[in-house]
Amino acid sequence: MKYIKIFLYVMVINIAQSQIASGKFNNSVTTWDGSQRAYVNFDGLRTLWFNTGSLCNIACQNCYIKSSPQNNSLIYLSQDDVNEFLHKLCNDGHDTKEIGFTGGEPFMNPEIIPMTQSCFQEGY
Repeated sequence: MKYIKIFLYVMVINIAQSQIASGKFNNSVTTWDGSQRAYVNFDGLRTLWFNTGSLCNIACQNCYIKSSPQNNSLIYLSQDDVNEFLHKLCNDGHDTKEIGFTGGEPFMNPEIIPMTQSCFQEGY
């Protein structure tokens, strides 16, 4: 049985896409100054993390994205967003074992229950 953890990180994908669009990663082998770029072989997507938003009911000093009751800098992830990624997982043949949700506080997202239900329906 596949597991669901409360943790996902879609923000990384958005940042990477903006960096690529800005031209900072024109060459996959060398950096802008000609140095060899670091490389790690991709051997699978074991866990897919979804960041559900930045709002949180508490404000921990060590929070990596400064989540708090006032920080709504990240819009809420929607069930449609999650379904799109689940569909891609299925179609691309990834051997993903688990889905995770993070935030902020994932349970402040009004669509967290339908999102987790979609994951369960897909076997995660």
